[in-house]
Amino acid sequence: LAKVVLLMSDPPPPRRSTRLTAFEELQVQDEVNAAARQHCKKELDAFAACAKEHPWLVFHCKPALMAASECCKEYRLAPGTIERHREEFIARRDAKKAAEGKK
Repeated sequence: LAKVVLLMSDPPPPRRSTRLTAFEELQVQDEVNAAARQHCKKELDAFAACAKEHPWLVFHCKPALMAASECCKEYRLAPGTIERHREEFIARRDAKKAAEGKK
């Protein structure tokens, strides 16, 4: 039997890990929630203003609360939102690891 020798001039590029730990997934969810709050700032401010004015906010402010809640839910469930935030997180994580490796 002949032996096959594989010579490589350059090592293959390091594989980019797309897997996240449970803690990293929580960090991504926190980022998505923060972005949703930023996206729905107008609705959340309307609810906050209503809550300051009315002591019985359950009765008076329910429509504003529902609007804010629905806005945040729509942002989170929009196609590609979580995947986009996950990819951004992975890119930042990989950049940080690369920078630490160069030190």
